[in-house]
Amino acid sequence: MKNILLTSTGLGNKAVFEKFLSIIPKKIGELKLLFIPTASRTEGEMLFVMKSLNELIKIGVQRDNIVWFNPDDISTHCDSTQVDGIYVCGGNTFYLLHKLKDSGFFSKIQKLANEGLLYIGVSAGSVICAPDINYILCMDANDIKLKETSALSFVSSSIIPHYTDELANDVRLLRESNCEVITISDSEALSIQGEIIEKVG
Repeated sequence: MKNILLTSTGLGNKAVFEKFLSIIPKKIGELKLLFIPTASRTEGEMLFVMKSLNELIKIGVQRDNIVWFNPDDISTHCDSTQVDGIYVCGGNTFYLLHKLKDSGFFSKIQKLANEGLLYIGVSAGSVICAPDINYILCMDANDIKLKETSALSFVSSSIIPHYTDELANDVRLLRESNCEVITISDSEALSIQGEIIEKVG
């Protein structure tokens, strides 16, 4: 059964945090997470990665229980015998998808999450849960010229994180092109528990 929480900015919202607490498989102080910062390439993007890391530590995840994923280091390609969940940070969605596929870890994430391993997405980490990420060109640059953009398909809809009224026209155009869209603001999350999908926050 899928156990997935997709966010725009992490677990800062009270309702989102409470949902997180309700779906983790063990006490937060015992939780082991694979932390994937791969989408962030710039100094500015890495600030958000550190914000996510510090947030996890602040809420009670032990620093020693956080494994940093490195696409080029297979020893960090953890499975369900080593970690209780996967936390995928934000940044450039196209670069993230490319590096996950290039490392061979993409299919492993797909398998683990479909088998029930906890998956937490932040921004780009949420976008890659759609069937394809090409729609996110309305928000994100495909500066690596990625051609094959099929993604994890944990949901059948396209996920728009950081939603505000300024994105309403982009969402309208996507829907008019027969693209099913779910929006999540910075204070919301999308919970996927098995086949039950609900918005939180």
